[in-house]
Amino acid sequence: MLSIIVIYNMDVQTCDVYQVLKRQPDIDVIVCDNSTEPTSNREVVEADGGTYIFMDGNHGLSKAYNAALDQMIMDPQDYVILFDQDTIVNDDYFQCVRHSIQTRQDIYFPTVKTKQQILSPAVIADGIVSALDREEHVPIEKMTAINSGMVIRTGLFEDYRYPESLFLDYVDHAFIVRMKQRNCSMVWMPVTITQPFSAEAKDKEQARKRFAIFKKDSEVFYRDIIPHKRACIFVVNKRKLRLLLQYKDIRIVKW
Repeated sequence: MLSIIVIYNMDVQTCDVYQVLKRQPDIDVIVCDNSTEPTSNREVVEADGGTYIFMDGNHGLSKAYNAALDQMIMDPQDYVILFDQDTIVNDDYFQCVRHSIQTRQDIYFPTVKTKQQILSPAVIADGIVSALDREEHVPIEKMTAINSGMVIRTGLFEDYRYPESLFLDYVDHAFIVRMKQRNCSMVWMPVTITQPFSAEAKDKEQARKRFAIFKKDSEVFYRDIIPHKRACIFVVNKRKLRLLLQYKDIRIVKW
């Protein structure tokens, strides 16, 4: 198996998922570094026997994934696991993955939770992604999932690369949409991992920058992947309203 971790301005020695991966002797680790600040990540990763890819700045999640895929020696029957730098996993997750892939399906994903909600899987209906209130059966045709913790048969990448017009948001949902169109098999694994919600920001200026990325990626997703202008307007305004209520600043209306 292989794994890809995308890092942004983080020391891999403080990255929980990287440290857990080092304990998995059957998984080759690829670290794709989008950092804009100096790090010692190359020296650490290569000393640990992993593959290090420096992106020379933050060019987005899709480009990072594609750079890693382009360097992989692919066995079509092997699997690659995707991770965000802030995902929290343990050895039980990897045991579940090893057991699950014996069924040789195309895509596997865990339950991903924050402290407040289920991030993944989620329901996608009329182009709009909605969180599940509880872990319940959802037909695969109505289901989507986030990247982190997703296990993908590498053969799917023989003729697929992530759309680089998407910088951060909807990269995962665009992948699921395309794989459904190809009738790929998908399995919800009985294991849970945790992760912070990436849309949360610590201050208003950070929130403004994060919203700008979300808005642009939403426009691309609802133009190129699921053409649905009204859905785009809905999700952007919903996010803007949440920020307006959070920061109580009427200027947010113009973001």
